[in-house]
Formats: sequence, structure tokens, C-alpha cells
Amino acid sequence: MFTDKRHTKRGIFSCVLGVSGLAALFYSMVRIYSAGGAVGNAQTMTLVLAVLYGLAGLGLGLRMLLGRESFPLFPMAGTILNALLLLLSAGLILWGVLG
Repeated sequence: MFTDKRHTKRGIFSCVLGVSGLAALFYSMVRIYSAGGAVGNAQTMTLVLAVLYGLAGLGLGLRMLLGRESFPLFPMAGTILNALLLLLSAGLILWGVLG
């Protein structure tokens, strides 16, 4: 029952990036809604930051999932959260452009 596997810092960081990116996206959406649909510079930069967090977190999560020396819990959660973040961001951008 002994193992050399452990939770990697990069896998945990991927999960943290996913959670903080989703929080930034949610904050941006609330600010846009409270402004009556007007998008300012702050909301745009928050969305760009969330997309950058999502890309970095997805890369870290996928890289740690391919490694065999770590537990897959945090890399898997980070990969799922960051993929969800990128999909929601893309949907929000498309909705703004097309709608």
C-alpha cells in the first residue's frame, strides 16, 4: 500500500488557476449585467485574464495528467475546470459578437 506518488504542485496550481479564472469570469459577467450590458475596459481585461488563466491551467493540467509519478486528482480537476472556463469564455465572446 506504499507508493511514491504524490500530489504535484503544478497539478494543484492548475486547479487553482481554474477556480480563480472561473471566479474572474463570474465577476466580469456580474459587472456587465449590473451595468446594463455595457462592457468597459475593466470587464474586457478581466475576461482576457480569465482566458489566459484557462490556457495556462489547461496546459499544466494536461502535462501533469500525462506524468505517471503523481496522483491524477488535482490535474484532472484543473483540466476540467479550465476547459469549462475556456468554453464559457468562448461562448460569452461569441454571444457578444453575434448577439
